[in-house]
Amino acid sequence: MHDTEKTVARAEKWLETAKNEEEIEDVQRLIERIARQPDSPRVAVWVEALCQFIKGTRLTVTLNGDQENAVVQFATVMNNIFTELPDLTVPRDRSLESLIEKLTDAFISKIKAESK
Repeated sequence: MHDTEKTVARAEKWLETAKNEEEIEDVQRLIERIARQPDSPRVAVWVEALCQFIKGTRLTVTLNGDQENAVVQFATVMNNIFTELPDLTVPRDRSLESLIEKLTDAFISKIKAESK
């Protein structure tokens, strides 16, 4: 169960930066319904609908120095791999077997390209 007042406050904050006109209208309509009928049994449904619109707006994550370094290291490794194997594709199923299959295909493509 969501706190109605907090959710409405977050929704009003969300409206300050929202860009999609249809979503803005929907959120404003829900806020108005809650304000007009605060005792309605449907308030919980309206609050839940508001949460669906604004759910991604309150969490801000900042990486620390070690995490930023790890990102750079991973990106460097991945860049080296994709530079070496330009035909490599990332499988949806990220199991070891799938990765081995895609790497094998990329190596074969590289060998074929070099032999031309």
